[in-house]
Amino acid sequence: MQNTIKDLWYGNVTPLENTKLSNNLEKLYNKLSAIESEVKPKIGKKWDDIDDVFSDIISEYQVDAFIQGFSLGAKLIFEIHQNIDE
Repeated sequence: MQNTIKDLWYGNVTPLENTKLSNNLEKLYNKLSAIESEVKPKIGKKWDDIDDVFSDIISEYQVDAFIQGFSLGAKLIFEIHQNIDE
């Protein structure tokens, strides 16, 4: 347990490193790629701007989801520990 906490602190563990795309995410990614292939030549640099904003939104969402998931896990562990002590 201590090693995992240290690895997380020092950045040796990346929560998303073992994540693979679900079937739904893969379909959505492929759909977005097809739209990009069609639209990017028409709007040029504007697509890159849209893509940058979209990437920022996704990054913030991932951070929030990680925090919420981590907090929920901590609450579960705390409640389990309380039930063991009773």
